[in-house]
Amino acid sequence: METYCDSDDESLKTKTLNLLTHVEVESACIDDVHALIPALDSTKERELVPAELLADSLYGSDDNCERAPKMGVDVISPAMGTPKENILLKK
Repeated sequence: METYCDSDDESLKTKTLNLLTHVEVESACIDDVHALIPALDSTKERELVPAELLADSLYGSDDNCERAPKMGVDVISPAMGTPKENILLKK
């Protein structure tokens, strides 16, 4: 995770700390969907938990989107799409 300031005020951006707040290296065969809550736990222990988290669709699973707000974090993520094989079956 990385902190980010979205203000248009350049002086505020230069005063804002830009930090990596969590890094976890995993094998490519490990699904990202299970990585979010442990990452948030890690940042919470160090008092660096974000208010909002921009993430890809796997991090935005239903379970993560239900659990993260209980930790004070809004997960902003695209919705998961329909698997391609299901689309082909419907035609």
